[in-house]
Amino acid sequence: MNDFKQQYGPWALITGASSGIGKEFAKQLAKKGLNRILVNQMPVNTQKGFPGLVPSK
Repeated sequence: MNDFKQQYGPWALITGASSGIGKEFAKQLAKKGLNRILVNQMPVNTQKGFPGLVPSK
């Protein structure tokens, strides 16, 4: 797991994070311990997919 962070860094920017591949990718990177920035056109949908998420303003 730490090898992944060492190779790619501690942060990931994920577009389309509210559904499909983007959502699953965000979940898998969370399991690897990465910090994630989730970008989506519809923030409400992203919040529904990730309970406890704190949106930026």
